[in-house]
Amino acid sequence: VQTSATANNLIAGTYIVTVTDEKGCTDTEQITITEPELALTAAINTKTDVNCKGDATGSATASATGGTGTYSYSWNTSPAQTSAIANNLIARTYIVTVTDEKGCTDTEQITITEPELALTAAINTKTDVNCKGDATGSATASATGGTGTYSYSWNTSPVQTSATANNLIAGTYIVTVTDEKGCTDTEQITITEPELALTAAINTKTDVNCKG
Repeated sequence: VQTSATANNLIAGTYIVTVTDEKGCTDTEQITITEPELALTAAINTKTDVNCKGDATGSATASATGGTGTYSYSWNTSPAQTSAIANNLIARTYIVTVTDEKGCTDTEQITITEPELALTAAINTKTDVNCKGDATGSATASATGGTGTYSYSWNTSPVQTSATANNLIAGTYIVTVTDEKGCTDTEQITITEPELALTAAINTKTDVNCKG
C-alpha cells in the first residue's frame, strides 16, 4: 500500500485510491495504467559479411517492433552509426540498441565474418628462355586463402587466363588472381634468356693441296 498522494512504480492495471479526511469520511477514485500492447523488440534483418580479409565492407540492417512510436538506432561502432543500417563494418560482433519514443530500449547483436585467410598469389615454377630471342618461357601460378575457386589473368598479349602462362619471351610478368568474392592479389615473375645469342663462326680452314 502506498499512502501518499502520488503512487509510483506502477505496472499496468487498474488502481483505486481511497481518500480519508480527519472526520473519517472517505471517497474513492480509480485509474487505469496502460502499457504498449507489445514489448519493444530489436531484430537483425540482413547482414553482409566481409568479402576480403581485412576489409571494412560488411553491413547489417536492424528493425524493431512493438513499443511506442518511431524508433532510433545506435550501433556500437566507432564512431557510432545511428541509422537502421550500419555500413563499412570490419569482421567482429556488433550490438544495436533500439529506442522508442517513450525511452524503452532493446538490443540485438550480429557477428560479421570474413575469410579465414587472405587471398595470396604465388609463383610455383618458371621456365626461362633457352635461346635468346625465343618465346619458350613459361610460369605457373597458384593461390591460397580467399573464398572458393580462383581465376587467373596474366599481363601477356593476348591475355592468358590459366594458371600457367606459356610462350613467354624474356621479361617481367604479373599474374592477377581473383577469388569468387572478387578479392584480388598479384605476383610477378621475371623470365630470363641468355645474354648473347648463339653465334657460329669459322675460325680456320685448310684447302686441298692436290686435286683429287
